[in-house]
Amino acid sequence: MSLTAKEAELLAALATEPGRVFTREELLSKHFQAADQPGLIDTYVHHLRRKLSKSVVRTIHGIGYQIGDSA
Repeated sequence: MSLTAKEAELLAALATEPGRVFTREELLSKHFQAADQPGLIDTYVHHLRRKLSKSVVRTIHGIGYQIGDSA
């Protein structure tokens, strides 16, 4: 299954700093400039998990998302 351009962009952004937690607002402003709803990030994360693996992106409740381990 292939990724859309925005899914790939989001995955690449998260992968630039594995282990770092990115806020929804940060991801939205850097990669979805035309959008203004933080829930859009949640939707794209859902799509990534469905296409790749449920564990590909970790949710850090109350903060945002990350790839990799926080340790």
